[in-house]
Amino acid sequence: MAIETEVSAIASVHNIGALSLETLPLKTSLKAEAASWKAQFAHNLHKQGSEDLKAFDAYIRWAAAAVVLFPGVPLDVSWRTACCRSVMHPRSPR
Repeated sequence: MAIETEVSAIASVHNIGALSLETLPLKTSLKAEAASWKAQFAHNLHKQGSEDLKAFDAYIRWAAAAVVLFPGVPLDVSWRTACCRSVMHPRSPR
């Protein structure tokens, strides 16, 4: 909402000497671009979160099965660390 507020605050007409510039078309385009960017960012963020959550769920299911099937055998720490790291410290959205 901050960018839309800043764009709305721009004067609708800029006078530079004898030149008068109407900013309404530019303001409309900027608002549309901001909305489009936000929608794409949210889509990418949700997609990434979904993928990370599925990977974490797969690990939990694998670990639970491994504990039941092979009691006393240590789990693969590198994969567990990678899964937990992606959930605890997510990457930036693509």
